[in-house]
Amino acid sequence: MKKITALTFGFLIAASAFCQSDLTLNLCGEATKTSVNQFEKCRSVEVAQDGYKVFGFVVRYMINKDTLKEFKLPTNELTDEVIKDIAAYKPKKIYIENANVIDVTGEAHTAKPLILTMEY
Repeated sequence: MKKITALTFGFLIAASAFCQSDLTLNLCGEATKTSVNQFEKCRSVEVAQDGYKVFGFVVRYMINKDTLKEFKLPTNELTDEVIKDIAAYKPKKIYIENANVIDVTGEAHTAKPLILTMEY
């Protein structure tokens, strides 16, 4: 009985450690809407919770029904190239996904994707 209890307890702890993805991303404090003009003021993708940093992410958006644009960025900032492309194609939504999130101890975490509705 003790073994079953210990195994069950161990499984619950392991499952909770791997299932935590309560971290949310934002773009300069915005979590739902933004505009190309706001990109000029602030380009940083951040974690809403304290103690975490973003080190790279993927930006995706549709430019028409059949074409998906994707940029893999190595830092926590949107580049001039991405901003110009967004301004040119005017996508309705931008998806910021697969963010490399690290806490103060250097441990990697996952964050929920950020879906921004664009205003033009």
